[in-house]
Amino acid sequence: MMRMLRALTRPNKLTLGVSAIRFRYILRSMDLQQIAYFVQVADLCSFSRAAHVLGVTQPALSRQVSLLEAELGCRLLHRHGRGVVTTEAGQRMLVHGQALLAHAEQIKRDVRAVLDTGAGRVSIGLPPRVAHCLTPVLLRAFRDTQPQVSINVVEALSAQLREALLAGRLDVALLYDP
Repeated sequence: MMRMLRALTRPNKLTLGVSAIRFRYILRSMDLQQIAYFVQVADLCSFSRAAHVLGVTQPALSRQVSLLEAELGCRLLHRHGRGVVTTEAGQRMLVHGQALLAHAEQIKRDVRAVLDTGAGRVSIGLPPRVAHCLTPVLLRAFRDTQPQVSINVVEALSAQLREALLAGRLDVALLYDP
């Protein structure tokens, strides 16, 4: 009898698996747009003002926030005649949502900074005879125009360069194919 009670109270693989699937589904189905909409509504305490600021219709905004609430399985906002008030769960979501949106903006800025500066690494594959002639000119031209770019020149036969290019180990290669 005691063993049976322990077995019933212990989470089994099936319940853990269902919880993990549900958690993965929530993470996959929740998107930044829904979170941004929720944060704006919570900050302004009004669907109509948030809809105006975001440039969307109020029903569309309400629908997205309702979908977010459904995905999380709880109410985030208490709606009343004069606007909305965040629930306890809504307060937590607001804090996390603001942090998440700030982090997403930081990611955009960091990636754009790399693109704007041209910083990075380029791997170039050249056949030995071509590399002997082109490497000094190529390096000089890259350093003059793109000083932030690091260049890696790989010398190999065309067949090996083709394999490296297809495998993603090279960004560009000059191949000889008779």
